[in-house]
Amino acid sequence: MCGGKGAGSDMKACAARKKVQVNWIKDTTCDDAHNICVCGWDGGDCCGDGNDYKYCKKCKCLDPKFKKKEKKGDCGKCSGKCGKPVYSGDAYCDDENNNCACDWDGGDCCGGKNNYNYCKECKCKDCKFKHKSDKCVKSIKGKCGQEKWKGDKNCDDENNNAGCDWDGGDCCGANNYGFCKKCKCLDCTYVAKGDACIKAMKGACGAKAYVGDKHCDDSNNNAGCNWDKGDCCGPANNYQYCKECKCRDCTYVAKGDKCVKAMKKGCGAPKWKGDGNCDDNNNNAGCSWDGGDCCGPKNYDYCKACKCLDCTYVVKGDTCVKDFKKGCGAPKFKGDGFCDDKNNVGGCSWDGGDCCGVKAIKTYCKLCACLDCTKKKAKKCPGKAKGCTSPKFVKDKNCDDANNNCRCNWDGGDCCEKSNDGVVNTKYCKLCKCLDPDNKSDSSCKGSCKFPKYKKDGNCDDENNNCGCKYDGGDCCVKTNKGPIKKTYCKVCKCLDPKAQPGSGGTTCTAKCGAPAYKGDGVCDDNNNNCGCEYDGGDCCVKTNKGPIKKTYCKICKCSDPKGLPASGGTPCTAKCGAPAYKGDGVCDDANNNCGCAYDGGDCCVKTNKGPIKKTYCKVCACLDPKGK
Repeated sequence: MCGGKGAGSDMKACAARKKVQVNWIKDTTCDDAHNICVCGWDGGDCCGDGNDYKYCKKCKCLDPKFKKKEKKGDCGKCSGKCGKPVYSGDAYCDDENNNCACDWDGGDCCGGKNNYNYCKECKCKDCKFKHKSDKCVKSIKGKCGQEKWKGDKNCDDENNNAGCDWDGGDCCGANNYGFCKKCKCLDCTYVAKGDACIKAMKGACGAKAYVGDKHCDDSNNNAGCNWDKGDCCGPANNYQYCKECKCRDCTYVAKGDKCVKAMKKGCGAPKWKGDGNCDDNNNNAGCSWDGGDCCGPKNYDYCKACKCLDCTYVVKGDTCVKDFKKGCGAPKFKGDGFCDDKNNVGGCSWDGGDCCGVKAIKTYCKLCACLDCTKKKAKKCPGKAKGCTSPKFVKDKNCDDANNNCRCNWDGGDCCEKSNDGVVNTKYCKLCKCLDPDNKSDSSCKGSCKFPKYKKDGNCDDENNNCGCKYDGGDCCVKTNKGPIKKTYCKVCKCLDPKAQPGSGGTTCTAKCGAPAYKGDGVCDDNNNNCGCEYDGGDCCVKTNKGPIKKTYCKICKCSDPKGLPASGGTPCTAKCGAPAYKGDGVCDDANNNCGCAYDGGDCCVKTNKGPIKKTYCKVCACLDPKGK
């Protein structure tokens, strides 16, 4: 291969090569230019551990006949070298020195007395080394992960091993365990101390400054902190700053009262005890049931549960309610003549009577209902009403506040649209309210006469063509105008009066409210329970009253309102009139032919229509009314 008799046999040929210095061959320094067969592989300078490799780049042993001699040590093959010789034997474990050829870093990687801050593997590889043991482990192999945290009364998992003396004892007994995950007591020599409640105290005071301050602190509530020195047991303490707030001291003897065997809590908010407002966090035996604030006529705006838990409370009520659960919301306004909803409860004597009777002023209330069941509904004016202050102005077509009362016949009707052709003259009044309960306009009949003097003048006026102006006095319909419509002063000129529609002539409702003032007051009245009074404003049906029927002032108390009656099968009727103006006009309308519209007022059945069905404006034209079949 090299010519001649083999490698290095022809040194003249070797000397003839570029960059070759024959005197550098076999000088124990590896040279890449000499590391060829003809030069005898640099005389062996590039193979083996005893040579110098600082003047070569490739520095490879290319001699195929070279066989590396492995040194043997006590642990087997003894290879490697000191990566950093100056650090060998300095008591600091260095991974690059931790090999057999470097004497295992001079012993720096074995034993608990060395420092392991500058290594990653940090393994004791010296098979001759004998680990020391203690009473818990046969060989002490661990070390302190954080030397500065050893013995600081905080358990650290990285220090909790035999080599770190079990974190200096920090993981056993009454220490802090907030900085560890495993937090196990691994020291087998530790003798656990306990008390009457637990065998071993593991916790400690999380907040030492607050021990025994009469405020329960969860972080102190453990045996190692003497159960927060009693702060978490009994009603004498404050539980405002804890979440669990449990009494864990098994030696505590709880006192009770007539309602509970043991008072375990006190006032959550002591300053609000007995202030007349129910507070859930005070409503316990230890706080005397919030000083009685959660039973009887008190304020319940600041609680959620709001339960009367005091078993000794004696219920107080009157003829109308069994228990006065609320008191006066605004005590200074009780009995002032003005109805106040917040005071209108049994515990406030029904606002001192301010919400019942003719004299009740309802300026500042929304419900304004007479809830006192002992008060009879007034049917006539009281004898001492003030009467007419200015008699000559009664019924003069001008609303006068001074005359607008019951004894003056409500100013002769001057303050109500219904008795004034839809228009009230308010020039001489301030309140200008329609107070006559029998003369109030129908809430469903909206609008008014914009031009009263042109009402019923034979000319259709769009501005007057509404329910409140009686559809311009009938000027816009052929039937009520009794002749062709004059359209000189209108643009729309449409016949809107339901009673004057072509083909009308069906039955109309002629009934009236017997007691208009009590329509829609939540109490069923027989004399209002008819179609003309909107079935007492829905007071006689569960569905329309949105609750149980109050039957104090009715005898029949029947649900007659079609909108409030359940449909067949007991399902409530939710349908409505599609075209209310054409209900009961004698012509069948599919849009009205449902339970909520009284089946078009009977227009779609021969029996209820009392004659042939007019099908001009329907497609289905089916008789669906159960009464008409």
